[in-house]
Amino acid sequence: MKKINVLIVIKDHFATLYDDSTKKLSVVDFAVFYLVPIALGVLYFLCPFALPDEVHGALIAVFSVFAALLFSAQMALYGLSPTAPKNGKDETSRAQEEERFRRDRKFFADVNYNVSYLILLSCVSLLIFVAMLIASLSGRIEGAILVVFVVHFFLTLLMLVKRTHIAFSSKYRD
Repeated sequence: MKKINVLIVIKDHFATLYDDSTKKLSVVDFAVFYLVPIALGVLYFLCPFALPDEVHGALIAVFSVFAALLFSAQMALYGLSPTAPKNGKDETSRAQEEERFRRDRKFFADVNYNVSYLILLSCVSLLIFVAMLIASLSGRIEGAILVVFVVHFFLTLLMLVKRTHIAFSSKYRD
């Protein structure tokens, strides 16, 4: 059972939702990434609109592709992650290099946690969407569940895109 226990993936992802200034869990981040999707799901439940019949199949395809792409990206990021700080010429340059190494390592760890979480979310979403498709479920509750998962995935993906953009952009600036 330990081999398939994915709670560490969820725990590590939660640890990335911190406030830089306090180094504690950000209530705002938690609200945006979890409460907003749930609120939109509840809104859909209360005010449903017709979803196309193809929505389950389309979401299965989208999440299948994302799971594979994210896994590939995770492997590529592993190859880019820093392995050891470079030796500086003097104490100051060594300290700066160690700080850069520590910062880069933390960034790559956070990105890895987020990518792992998105892969897990894709797999769970696939399981749920396939079950809904097989059972021919398409009511308000099912629509609300779709909204929650899609919005949560999209917001988490946006966070990952922003983090990688900032980090990689800094590498290309003069």
